[in-house]
Amino acid sequence: MFGRPPRFALDAFLGLKRQHCSGTSPIYYLQQLENVLSEAYIKANDAALRSRNKGKK
Repeated sequence: MFGRPPRFALDAFLGLKRQHCSGTSPIYYLQQLENVLSEAYIKANDAALRSRNKGKK
């Protein structure tokens, strides 16, 4: 969650330690998610416009 690998119950049972705990903060994660979703929206909108124009021809 938030860019970190999950810790499963089996990991705790076996006593396995995480390799690294350098996760991102929730704020940073949300900002990155917003950026990625904005890019995806723009690309999908462009593809829809091209498809619509192709259909008109």
